Amino acid sequence: MKIEELDLDVRQFNVLKRAGIDTTEDFINYPDQEQLKKLTGRTYGVMEELLKTSTISDENISAPAPAHTETAVVFDYSELDTDTAEQLGKISENVLNIKKKYIFDMAEQVKKAHDLLANCKNGLFGAWCESVGISRFTGNNLVNIVETFNNISEEQQKNLSQLKPSLLYEAARPSAPAELVEAVKNGDITTHKEYIELKKQLEQAESRNRQFDESFKNIEAASKANFEKYLEELHKNQDLQVQIRKLESRPVEVAVDVDELNRRVEKVSIELQNQTARQIAAEREDFAQKLNRMEDENDELRAELEKAKSKASDTNVKTYLIKMTMDEMCELIEAVSNPYLKKLIQKAQVLRI
Repeated sequence: MKIEELDLDVRQFNVLKRAGIDTTEDFINYPDQEQLKKLTGRTYGVMEELLKTSTISDENISAPAPAHTETAVVFDYSELDTDTAEQLGKISENVLNIKKKYIFDMAEQVKKAHDLLANCKNGLFGAWCESVGISRFTGNNLVNIVETFNNISEEQQKNLSQLKPSLLYEAARPSAPAELVEAVKNGDITTHKEYIELKKQLEQAESRNRQFDESFKNIEAASKANFEKYLEELHKNQDLQVQIRKLESRPVEVAVDVDELNRRVEKVSIELQNQTARQIAAEREDFAQKLNRMEDENDELRAELEKAKSKASDTNVKTYLIKMTMDEMCELIEAVSNPYLKKLIQKAQVLRI
């Protein structure tokens, strides 16, 4: 039943809508009731009260178990005379049959009232339901039972007469899956809990099928797109092959600008010459600097040697050599060319040692 048909104010209606509740079935079968309480707040309690007062309980309209079951109380007819016992037995049978048919007889009468007031506005059907002691919600459930189970066999009527109203209401919903409704008619489903469990399994299977269909559509679309792309690339390749064959059939034409080529060669040659000249000039300058330093050092050594020759005799030279350090003697040996002086300096080195 849609929540629009319930006696809710605008705020309560909006709270339920925001929580994703569109029908009383959504509210009852919500997977996490604690989470739903947090989402709806006080509206949750209002919905509970509405459902309690608007649903025919199994105690009010019962569909009893068959007579003479294990739980049935057996009346002792032995204390009665034969005639009384026979009459009482028929009455008992009639009572049991009336109880079995009660919910369907009531549903049939409520359906007639609904059809009479179908074209009336201002909620007259709901008002009538309340006048006979039921809510509009219960009245709608009874109407659904008649519309769902109006054309059934005697065997199916017998099966339905054993069921509790909660299961009948669930199977009579307009949204009830056809295969589950048929299973209820045939007696394959006998409890409300079993029905809800099978319904969840069916919904999960349908959800998986939808996901599979969606995946298949996506794969099919991707495959189609890839095939179209393949055709496009194939056509491009074919066009390129045609162009290549056309080019291969044409004579080779090579245009060479000789002057431009000579200019480029000359430019590269000049750059190489300039680079080589700069390198040679740098090396030549470095060599000249080193040569000048060497000549200056030789001139200094020659000057010192000449000075030593002019100042003293061999004795003076020996005295002068003795005063020199070993490093100075080594440098002096390298600088002089006179064999006599070399021997003299070597002797001085020996004396120093």
